[in-house]
Amino acid sequence: YRQLGPADLDGRVIVITGANVGLGYESAKEFVKRNGTVVLACRDVAKAEEAARRIVKSVGGGIAGRAGSRSSTPQNVALVEQSLDCMEVDLASLESVRTFASKLTAKYPSIYALVCNAGVWVPMEEERKTGDGYEIHFGVNHLGHFALIKSVVDHMAKSKEECRVVLVSSGLLRSGKIDMDKQDFVYEGRKVEAAATEEGTSTSRTSTSTASDGAEEALLPNNNDERRQKKKKKKNASFAPTGYCDSKLMNALMAPQLATTPGKTG
Repeated sequence: YRQLGPADLDGRVIVITGANVGLGYESAKEFVKRNGTVVLACRDVAKAEEAARRIVKSVGGGIAGRAGSRSSTPQNVALVEQSLDCMEVDLASLESVRTFASKLTAKYPSIYALVCNAGVWVPMEEERKTGDGYEIHFGVNHLGHFALIKSVVDHMAKSKEECRVVLVSSGLLRSGKIDMDKQDFVYEGRKVEAAATEEGTSTSRTSTSTASDGAEEALLPNNNDERRQKKKKKKNASFAPTGYCDSKLMNALMAPQLATTPGKTG
């Protein structure tokens, strides 16, 4: 975006979920530098306000498109403060999403972009659910954002210029698997396949019984790179909750569907 986006957002309104940390925070800071009006949509408003204070301190007067000195004068600091708006939304509650969308559209006649960035990462063994009873990753990372998009997209489409919806996914979507006929992804989430668990147990036993480190690896033919790569990928993917991987795949699948929806969103 730093290369392709407009240098001066000229006050355009950009809404970012989970804008208090990580990618959401850095995006908010960049958009404010470009003279955008940024809504920090967070579950914890106090944390959003703290993030806003950090952005004000960091950005100061260094804003694109504003005349005069780029030094951090009181006037420029005040302009940065006015460019930030902290609003509450809990993506784990569909009622909270509806309330937020209603307040947002009433407050801002035109919304240039919605960045769906917020997400949760919870070990599957905790069996966490949203207040509405959905599996936590499905409910927050996918359904909450889907409900938010559906609540504001018609309002965004009324804008005189093309607006956009951004869905933040992850490379871990490659470990996602969605088959609604086999498992309940909505309320329970995907469990780790029994075959994979058994294979991991078998591998563990083999490792324990080997006489020296690296003996198990030595059992593989030197030219069997494909098996080595598959084993490495399985090991690397095992740390991620299945629900998280699946929700990121859902995000990626939803994006092209939104792009084909009639309107001015892209």
